[in-house]
Amino acid sequence: MPAVSGSAVVTYNGSQYPVTVDYYALSQGSGFIVGDQGYIVTAAHVVSDPYDLRYQGELRKMEQSDIEWYVAQGAIYLVLQETDPDVLKDLTQEDLDDLTNEALSSGSVGGEKCQFGYLCNRWGFPRKHV
Repeated sequence: MPAVSGSAVVTYNGSQYPVTVDYYALSQGSGFIVGDQGYIVTAAHVVSDPYDLRYQGELRKMEQSDIEWYVAQGAIYLVLQETDPDVLKDLTQEDLDDLTNEALSSGSVGGEKCQFGYLCNRWGFPRKHV
C-alpha cells in the first residue's frame, strides 16, 4: 500500500496541534516482488497520485508537493479525530480534499520531513510436514 509519513502543525479553532503522521494510506493494490534487488511490479494506479486520478482521470507520478499535501491531509484528519470526531461522521473524501486545500492555502497546516513509501504484506503459508 502506498502511504505517506511526516510531521505537521495544524491550526484548528485557534489552537495549534503538532501531529506526527506515522502512516497515512493513499490507496490499495497488489503486486509482486521480482529479482534479487526487490523490485515491485504493480499497476500504475497504485503508485500514482490518487487526487489526479480521482478528479481528472489522469495517472501522474507523485511529486514532493503531493506527498506534503497528503501528510497535511493525514494531520488534519488526526486532529479532527481527536478534537472534533463528530465532524468526521458525514465527511466525504471530497470534503476532506477541499478542507486540505483550504488549510494549505490559508497556512493553517504545514508539513515537514514528508516521505512516501510502501507497506508490503507478505503472506506465508504454513509448511506441510510430510
